[in-house]
Amino acid sequence: MTLLVTLIHSPLVGPFSWMPVAERLRKRGWQTTVPRLHNQKPDHVRFFWEYHVELVVKHLSAAPASPVVLVAHSGAGVLLPMLGRALEGRVTGYIWVDAMIPDDGKSRLDLFDTSDEAKAFREAATDGLLPAWTEEDLQEAIPDPDIRRAFAAELQPTPLAVYEEKIPVPPSWPDAPCAYLRFSETYRSMAAKAEQQGWPCRHLEGNHFHLLVDADKTAEQIEAFITNWSGR
Repeated sequence: MTLLVTLIHSPLVGPFSWMPVAERLRKRGWQTTVPRLHNQKPDHVRFFWEYHVELVVKHLSAAPASPVVLVAHSGAGVLLPMLGRALEGRVTGYIWVDAMIPDDGKSRLDLFDTSDEAKAFREAATDGLLPAWTEEDLQEAIPDPDIRRAFAAELQPTPLAVYEEKIPVPPSWPDAPCAYLRFSETYRSMAAKAEQQGWPCRHLEGNHFHLLVDADKTAEQIEAFITNWSGR
């Protein structure tokens, strides 16, 4: 049965952040999909993380019931354990790409390296919303103007609550192999945490949006993790 590589974007950005990598993986022969997360949470859903898990599960329900590898960037990393539980045994591996590794009952802000960083993040919000990056903000991080424009076109202000809410981790997790791909210095501590847990770890020198800067190398590293697990 075909493995489905599912690329999950941060709640701060849109699915385009994964599109160049998805394209490279398809050229390498992998089936890929990029669920779209958004923050227009319906009133009957209590938490944003629950809604984001629901969106991914709904997206995958339209695909053949194949085994899944979940690959998360940035703030999407904390969703992986609850996604694994929701997908009921379909997940054959988890990959974090410059992403947050969850800790049971902690928020994304709790996972920041220092309280000063978390405080600055909160202070950036206006009326409970974190402002979206502009193309000008991203010129250094994403040099290609066409890619930068397409990426910025999806950006919307994000509710600060997305980063403040506590997110659980099931006691039975991890239930499949895990791996970590680091780009930036910001996520060095997360990569160290992965190494402490014995996960395979790799490093591509770059900034947080290196998946848009060098999609080829990013796809190559993701493929290497999956190949080591699957023996493909």
